[in-house]
Amino acid sequence: MNMASVTTVNFITGNANKLREVKAILEPTIKVQSKAVDLEEVQGSVEEVTLAKCRKAAETVGALSIFYASSNTHANFAFNRYKALS
Repeated sequence: MNMASVTTVNFITGNANKLREVKAILEPTIKVQSKAVDLEEVQGSVEEVTLAKCRKAAETVGALSIFYASSNTHANFAFNRYKALS
């Protein structure tokens, strides 16, 4: 794969185990780097929480970001929802 064409995303977490799981899902097609960002706890549906946290992460990091919305893997859901920010 041409590394110049690989998309890099920021995975918003301080948890090494969560980072390892997301890398296993997305790499090597998508390069995952970790960013720890202090995000407020938003209440609402999974969609509302995901959008609010994605927006805040994008404002803070200034780049494409994904994260865990709960203890379950939401990497694919969050990755697809980032388009709402563009």
